[in-house]
Order: sequence, then structure tokens, then C-alpha cells
Amino acid sequence: MKPKWFGVLAFGLVMGCATAIDGLSAPEDVDLRDPAQVVSWANTVSPLSIAYYAIEPLSESQFLTSDCPLTTEVDGELHVDGWCTTADGTGWHGTAVIEGYDPETGDGAYHFVDFGSEVRLTGTARFETVDGVQNYWVDMLREDRGERVGIVYQGARWEEDGVQVRDGAGSVAVEGEGTVHAQTIGQRRDEARCQYESLAGQTRMLADGREVVVTYDGEVDCDPEHTAHWRLDGVEMGEIGGVSCATMGPGAGLWALLPLLVVRRRR
Repeated sequence: MKPKWFGVLAFGLVMGCATAIDGLSAPEDVDLRDPAQVVSWANTVSPLSIAYYAIEPLSESQFLTSDCPLTTEVDGELHVDGWCTTADGTGWHGTAVIEGYDPETGDGAYHFVDFGSEVRLTGTARFETVDGVQNYWVDMLREDRGERVGIVYQGARWEEDGVQVRDGAGSVAVEGEGTVHAQTIGQRRDEARCQYESLAGQTRMLADGREVVVTYDGEVDCDPEHTAHWRLDGVEMGEIGGVSCATMGPGAGLWALLPLLVVRRRR
């Protein structure tokens, strides 16, 4: 089932208030004529990558079974407290609060304040499932060992005939590098049919007055080079390799992880 909101979502995702992108020094240095930049940005702005980035410290941590960071329930909310060091010397910082958590779907509103270890998040991500479609909204500043990335994005995932389908639109700004506005429609993923790339769908990217459209073709041309076809300013550019549709590698699934949260009640 296609998400009802996506048909009226404006490309570029107009926001009416301050977002995580505001204040980042992101000059317009993106060059979408460069195939290497096209690949890097296409992977970064994919709906799968954005959903993972939105809760990355939670998915990377061992808080499910340890006391650092510690997860407790307070007045119906999940509180995840950093400011601790694990037995192996990993330092955790900040806090996370999850409102309206649903253990079956992972739905809820996730609020982060400088939360994480090597990767830290500040901002909000919200997941909501309606009629089999999980929608998510992200307004987040992500800091990874000195790199600052602002994300403002709205996406959705659902299943059709056993295939995972994703749509999404928004903006990603990398400090010192630039900003890309992107929209993905109908990105279809089924590792049983093609483990290397998406089966179909397109991602459109705008930056510095140029437009690139990446078309996924794993259903007819599945190969280990993660190939796709791309078009620059309306001109077909042929095949491009390295478009894996996600930057974190295969098997990273937030939806498999979130329902497994172990909640310790604060007495």
C-alpha cells in the first residue's frame, strides 16, 4: 500500500521552523557531474540510510543487556541515559527519550540530546505505522568523529508481495561539503532476489543548480558492482557502480532491532 501522504509531499520538503540544517556551514560545493559524488550522495540520501541514521547510536549500542547506557521506563516513556563508560572503555554521552514506544513496530517519538558514543545525535525522529505503512520524520544533527551532518527528511516503508518498498524526500547537509535535496520513489528491495542492489525505483537529487536521477535496476541487472543508471540534467549518462542504496552495509535493520528493547523499570 502506497503511503497516502506521499502524493502531496512537496519535493524539497518545505519546513516552517528552524531545522537541524540551519547553522551548518555547508557551502554549495556539491558537483553532481562527478560520478563519485553521485554515488556517495545517492547512498547517503536513500530512505534506508536515513532511517538508520535516525537511531544509529541505539542500534549500535549494547544497552539491551547492559547498564551502560541504561534504559528505564519513567511515566510511560523510555529513558536511555549515557554519561557512562562500558567495561571495554567505550564512553557514552547524552540522553535519549522515547515517547509512545510500540514494541511490535518500533514506532514512537525518539528525542536525542547529544546522545551516543562515536556517533552522537541531537534532534528528533518519529515513526508511525498506519495500515501497514511505517512513516517516519527526521530532524536531526548527526556528529561522527568531527563530521557534522544535518538531516531533515520524511519517509515511508511498506511491503508489497514480500518486497520492501520505500519512498522519501528531504534535505541532507554535510558541513564543509554542501547540501543535497533528494526524493526517492518506489525503491524496491528484496535481498532474496538481488542482494547487491535495489530492484527498481528512482532517486532524484538537486544541488547547485544541477539535477541527477538515479534509476535502480537490480530486477533486470543484478550484479556485485551495485550498478544503476543515472541521468544528469536530462542527459543519459549510462551505468554507474557502487550504488548500494545504503551506507551502513547489508543486514543493518532498525525494524528488526527496535522491538527487542529490554525495559528496566525505575523503582
